Amino acid sequence: MSTSPALRQDGYAKADASPMMYITVSGDILGTFRQWAEGRRDTSQTAVTYSAQFFDLVRKRARPGVVLGNATEPREEKVRDMTIAVGPVHEGGSGILYHARMVTRSLVNCWQILRRAPTDVIVMDGAGYWFPLALVATRHRRIYLSIHTVLWSGTPSRMRRWALTAEAWFIRRHCAGVLAVSDTIADQVSTLCGADLPPLRVFSPTYVGDDFAKVEPASFDADVFEILFAGRVEEGKGVFDLINVAKALRQRGGRPFRITICGTGTDMEALQARIDAEQLGSLIRCMGHCQREEMIRQMSDASCLVVPTRTSFVEGFNKVVVEAILAGRPVITSRVCPALLEVEAAAIEVEPDNALHYADAIETLMVDRDLFEQKVEATATLKQKFLDFDHSWLAGANAIVA
Repeated sequence: MSTSPALRQDGYAKADASPMMYITVSGDILGTFRQWAEGRRDTSQTAVTYSAQFFDLVRKRARPGVVLGNATEPREEKVRDMTIAVGPVHEGGSGILYHARMVTRSLVNCWQILRRAPTDVIVMDGAGYWFPLALVATRHRRIYLSIHTVLWSGTPSRMRRWALTAEAWFIRRHCAGVLAVSDTIADQVSTLCGADLPPLRVFSPTYVGDDFAKVEPASFDADVFEILFAGRVEEGKGVFDLINVAKALRQRGGRPFRITICGTGTDMEALQARIDAEQLGSLIRCMGHCQREEMIRQMSDASCLVVPTRTSFVEGFNKVVVEAILAGRPVITSRVCPALLEVEAAAIEVEPDNALHYADAIETLMVDRDLFEQKVEATATLKQKFLDFDHSWLAGANAIVA
């Protein structure tokens, strides 16, 4: 099966076609590319990956493509007219160090753009600041932004306000178009740019419906109420709050339950140590990274999904919220996740950073059959948008890229 069955086209680039470039920050780009080149979807991801949609865009336009991504070791591969170059990137830090690294990373991107000479460049947020790209944005080279994370949350720091001012200048003066994964992000871009807003297109994460055909219908009468977390195992994602959730539910008694954590991250060892120290091994299990088929099985076993991202984490469009809907499961989350606005009818909203509120919401689903079934029923009306390639990143990119 191709990555995007409605849009995938085969064929070589035109002999005189100019290259297109995509600069990204996440995912196993080489792994996705190798499977795409064989006409297969990335088996490690539940959603259709954005990099695979870029490959489809390039093929559709019959142009050569270049993708720059992250990896622990530098490597470059080329198959026909597609070049994938990955390498290590210094990330992290805070304060001045963080901002310096973001500027440096952008200058490296400028050098890669000059070296590889694309005429259209799509840059994902997180791949360095945008304003240095003004150095390479010319009448013959168009720079587009693909924004997946809110630009600010709460009150930005002084340094962040300075950076946003510079980014807004770039968008107004030098950006050829913007792709935004949510209305929240689109509204922030509009606020920054005012009347000088370039073409802007909102897209949605996209899935293949057949993947979820194997998911069993949610049942209120399951012997064990299964609570699923999927995502990076990091403090900002709220994984340690799940320990307090489990302790609260254990103390209250009631229905048997279990929390399953699917994912890996920098806090995996610390999380497992806390689980062991609190003697919660029978109530919380860590599965590590799950390939698509295993992730679908975990969703099929789940009674609900929980997305406890904390306010300390600047969240993008958390795709797990969508995957809960596609699996026909209620989702519990807070306003920290912009995706909540897309699925409110099937969600329970709680106060962010409050583990007891998450425990309360889970307990309510455990005992209130009418509410549980109401939320499950609501998922049916919300699914289509995320299965429709007219709302995909690819459709948005195809619409705004010259």
